[in-house]
Amino acid sequence: MNIGVEKVLQNPDWLTLVFVVIFGLLAILNAISPKRLFALGTCFFSKKYFLVYSNELTESNVFFYRALSLLQLLVGTLFVFLIFEKSGLVEDLSFLLFGQLFLLLTGYFFVQYALGLGVALLFGSPDLFKDYYLYKSSYLKAALLLCLPFLILLVYAFPESNFFYKLTLCCAMLCFSARWLLVVQGFNKRISRSGLFYFILYLCALEISPLLVFVKIAIE
Repeated sequence: MNIGVEKVLQNPDWLTLVFVVIFGLLAILNAISPKRLFALGTCFFSKKYFLVYSNELTESNVFFYRALSLLQLLVGTLFVFLIFEKSGLVEDLSFLLFGQLFLLLTGYFFVQYALGLGVALLFGSPDLFKDYYLYKSSYLKAALLLCLPFLILLVYAFPESNFFYKLTLCCAMLCFSARWLLVVQGFNKRISRSGLFYFILYLCALEISPLLVFVKIAIE
């Protein structure tokens, strides 16, 4: 465990720079639309984001959503990077690895979206996919925002604490599990009509499979 900690602390400049960019994006998002950002961050506990802001993708706020997507990629990459470091899955813990993970995660989300949209167009249900993608992507962004404070503490406050690392993983798993429960709950009536079996099949084919491919490529 100490070896992994030393490898991260040998690169404080670029790792700190990543956090600076993340907080810079948060500051920009908060300056553009603080109420929308707060509604997204609390969407696990309130439906306001989906009721008020979900259909506001106009030219005036398209920058907000692009910056939000970049924030999601950076926090997600940082989360995966720290898991690799703590678990000892890779030896080269450098900025190059972080960049590779960033590109892989970007490709993962793109492929996942393209496959989902293709299946939706094939079965004539693009509107259903649009609503589903909105829910799952919004909950994912909220989950990553909730995990961000744990990542900061893990790097700077408790770098050698195995307990805090496990606590961070448990909180992340709780958020991601709640994400899928809320997505299923939000589409409960639609799933009942089209069949729960096909929804589970979709999750396995277009959600879990690309994730396994991402992990395999990242480790290799």
